[in-house]
Amino acid sequence: MELVSRLQGDESKSRVYFYLGIPFLAMLVANFFLPTDPIWDERLFYPVMQAVGANYFPDLEQIRTLNSPMGPVFFIIWGFLGKMVGWSLPVLRGLHIIWSFGFILLLYHTFKDHLRPIVLSLLFFVVNPYFLVMTAPLLYSDVTAMMFLFLGVHYYLNQQNRWLAGIFFGLAICSRQLLIFVPLAVGLADLFWWYKGRVKWQAVVQDFIPLVVFAPLFVLWDFNINSHSFQGNQFEENTLAAFRFSAKTFNYSLLLLGIYAIPFWLTDWKLLFRRSHLVYLIPVALLLLAGLPLKVNAGLQYGDLPETAGLLDIVLVASGFAGYVLMPVGLFVGIICLVKMLRSPTTFESLVCKISLVLFLVLESIYSYCWDKHFLPVMPLIFLLSDAAVRFERSLEHRAA
Repeated sequence: MELVSRLQGDESKSRVYFYLGIPFLAMLVANFFLPTDPIWDERLFYPVMQAVGANYFPDLEQIRTLNSPMGPVFFIIWGFLGKMVGWSLPVLRGLHIIWSFGFILLLYHTFKDHLRPIVLSLLFFVVNPYFLVMTAPLLYSDVTAMMFLFLGVHYYLNQQNRWLAGIFFGLAICSRQLLIFVPLAVGLADLFWWYKGRVKWQAVVQDFIPLVVFAPLFVLWDFNINSHSFQGNQFEENTLAAFRFSAKTFNYSLLLLGIYAIPFWLTDWKLLFRRSHLVYLIPVALLLLAGLPLKVNAGLQYGDLPETAGLLDIVLVASGFAGYVLMPVGLFVGIICLVKMLRSPTTFESLVCKISLVLFLVLESIYSYCWDKHFLPVMPLIFLLSDAAVRFERSLEHRAA
């Protein structure tokens, strides 16, 4: 309890860095016991890194014929580093763990004035299995893409520097194109604040910088969002045909949203489970009738991927009949949390988070490959909105009392 109270309080930077660094020290130790050959999706990324970094920097032809559905920024950075260290996977993984720790410190400095308790929230993010076991210790593109994404968020929210924010947002979508939902949310938020007279029209124009950064790739790839050379383009999930609405994946996304919001409501359950909230059972029933969030990736034909590619999905399937109790309860919590997040006070920073969350839920619900790992970039935004929603509900309770 004493440790929790310390983490919740205002601590010196050295203590914060120490608490946040513990999981990464564990990763560095575990790195010595990992195979020296690529594992999991490293087997997809590592050969591309080697090709791109063969001469330290790639030429335009290598970018044009990139054998990946993602952008080249991740491969350029880690291909350069790989060439420098002689393609040693243990060294590269160690550097990536340190890079991932730097990303967590970026989140700390971005949200420390907007989110409480910041350290506990970030530790909850770090212990997510998809971060702790997969994307941080292994050579995955997620952390690099999120680093640029939240550098953009940092300069937009804290520095009001849309030039730098736009450049970093551009680098983010040049790493993983699906991260477009955040710079798009920024543009929509600035349109709203311009209409309200809080920002100048130049700010709205500057919101096109990410598209300008991505434009050379778009042209190089014959006006497409990824390289035609990627052998996986034969699979639907890497084409525009992958985008169609699914109630099943929408419900799955709401379940995950509720799970990530729960830590902020642990001491305020009465704010969630009120008699007046029973009305939300109606949309729960309708959504479940439209599509049970089980085996969300059933029928996916891509290598050896199982039909359930998310931990929550696996848990629901393995729990058998209990899963049919967990689903409506989880969906009920998820819907209430979403509503309370969206109805919390709209501030400069929260509007971007609200629009980003809505756009993400739409994107995840129309993309054919729904996966828990996709939630990593939006988790900090869920934390911020959850914290704001809880504080708002407490204020309402205080006024009523």
